Amino acid sequence: MSGRTYLGFLPWVVFALVGRTMSEGVAWGGFAAMATAIVIAMTSARAGAVKPLEVSAIVFFGGFAIAGAMHQHHPAGFLQHYGRALSAGGLALIALASLARTPFTEPYAREIVLRKFWNTPRFKRVNVELTLIWATVFSAIALSNAVGAAIETRLGGTVFNWIVPVALALLGVKQASLRWTEQFDTDAMSLDAMLNQVEFWDPFLTESGDSSTP
Repeated sequence: MSGRTYLGFLPWVVFALVGRTMSEGVAWGGFAAMATAIVIAMTSARAGAVKPLEVSAIVFFGGFAIAGAMHQHHPAGFLQHYGRALSAGGLALIALASLARTPFTEPYAREIVLRKFWNTPRFKRVNVELTLIWATVFSAIALSNAVGAAIETRLGGTVFNWIVPVALALLGVKQASLRWTEQFDTDAMSLDAMLNQVEFWDPFLTESGDSSTP
């Protein structure tokens, strides 16, 4: 899979890290995650290829930040208490919702596979499978976070908010990588081919060309 797929998950990682103190963590975590998503989207916009996951992250965490700010003085409230679980569950719903049109992994997969494969049934099928893998992982992480919030002990929080989610994420990476390798390892592009195909590099190439023009 493309490494940029995992970059798309970064706002959720930021939220989990910044929002680990639940008294005001949801508001600060939401703002930090939204800012992270905006930076990622701006990088993609420069290339003319903003990903749906990036837009979803901006909207999702923008709402989270506003809701968190409105309820930050209620540390025992549902939002503050189950913020991590809601965040992971939201990512699972975003992944599942993307299946209605374009699996969220597909725009990233296009960056590392030759264009001739983009509209093939094999390419479509593997991206549906990858999206389902991640939706399952995110759902399991949400459940683990919910258990950690319900237990309300230091050990329970460590196990169910950190150890189990990290293990599930690593398992997701492994399964997704194996599935991708089975289908497209021999059809992945070389570095030179990716530089010529991916829109991300076009602005840099254009600027380089302009700077050499007398």
